[in-house]
Amino acid sequence: MGIINSSLRGCEFTKSFIFKSWIKENEFLWLLMELIFFVLICAYLAYIFDRPQRYLDVNSYYYSYVYPFNYFDYVWLLLITFTTGHNN
Repeated sequence: MGIINSSLRGCEFTKSFIFKSWIKENEFLWLLMELIFFVLICAYLAYIFDRPQRYLDVNSYYYSYVYPFNYFDYVWLLLITFTTGHNN
């Protein structure tokens, strides 16, 4: 892929130039994509860090407990925390 020289103003079209120009043209869409990505990643990290260790019983195929929260519960709790401003 290298650098492509354009006939207009002598600009160099690289991948970063194309990416930055797309961000400048679609600011709202980029902001929305960043927000969704941020919420999904933070909810996944909270889900991973908050769940306890699971120990599988050797004589059974089932875990010894049922964990009450799933990933989408953490997404919902994170969105509620962001919109209401509560720190709990």
